[in-house]
Amino acid sequence: SHPKFKERWKHVMRAMDVDTAAEGTEWVPTGIGASVHEKVRAQGKVAALFPRINIPTNPWKMPIAGADVTAYRVAEPTGDTESKVTASTPGTVAATFDAEIFGARSLWSKSLDMDSIVAILPYATSQFVAAFVAAEETAIINGDTDGTHMDSDIGSTTTVAQAAWDGLRKKALAQTVATATTITALNLGVVRKAMGKWGLDPSTLAFIIGPANAHTPPQDTNILTVDKMGSAAVVLSGQVASLFGVPVIVSEHVRENLNASGVYDAITTTKTAMMCVRRTEFAIGQRSALDIEVNDSLYGETFQRVLYGFMREDFQHVGSAATNEDVAIAANVTP
Repeated sequence: SHPKFKERWKHVMRAMDVDTAAEGTEWVPTGIGASVHEKVRAQGKVAALFPRINIPTNPWKMPIAGADVTAYRVAEPTGDTESKVTASTPGTVAATFDAEIFGARSLWSKSLDMDSIVAILPYATSQFVAAFVAAEETAIINGDTDGTHMDSDIGSTTTVAQAAWDGLRKKALAQTVATATTITALNLGVVRKAMGKWGLDPSTLAFIIGPANAHTPPQDTNILTVDKMGSAAVVLSGQVASLFGVPVIVSEHVRENLNASGVYDAITTTKTAMMCVRRTEFAIGQRSALDIEVNDSLYGETFQRVLYGFMREDFQHVGSAATNEDVAIAANVTP
């Protein structure tokens, strides 16, 4: 109870706490969920284009309007035995979301926490965010659920993100392929035109190109660059320009080592692709947001810490028919 003892004890208690890096926070098992998930959403380029739905069960069916009712011309009735107007039935469709699990894990020694000039936990957490962003983006662009992936360097591997679901490139190659070899305003318009009625509304569309062509659009005077859009413009993550109101998005996950058919074959690796997608025709079904946890007890006997994270989601076409031309591609493009 001596005043000097109390003062010394106060200083001892201040030496370590649960909030200061390298002074206690690393020893506290922590859930790092909500803020990390917001970082993922903020950093995403292509994933951010699409609506994200919190699915209440797994699997979950999203009701979609199908075939339209048809209105017919009816002749003026003149008797009591007139034929009834032809019946038509409104169609019903459903998109089924079946969430895939994405996970990551990393270990490091507690000695590193004590001795490193860089706080390891924040660094590792940022690396996890980048990893999950990359997994989501490349799956949306390059995904293929066939037994053998369209890209030969992935082949039959099922543990990579690109095997989680069918992505935009696969659907476009099977459905709507336009002819263009360079990225210009004219050729971006060619890709959009190939979509027919699904390419009419610019507010629902986005062009997606690779990093090698990121500086090409500004060289075309018909394309409005971000710096000339005006202060009222809504600029999306990764957007470098706009063409007739359609944002041009650059993603590092647009492959630039494809062949002229738009797939990787390890033979011809000099081509890339550009796509135009109707954003409202696809959606991300999220069963659980990214949650990252650090644990000190699992590997306590080896003097290690472990950081692990998981998220569950699916990416689905939510158009009224699989034949909708809601994403188009030009595959034989020079980077």
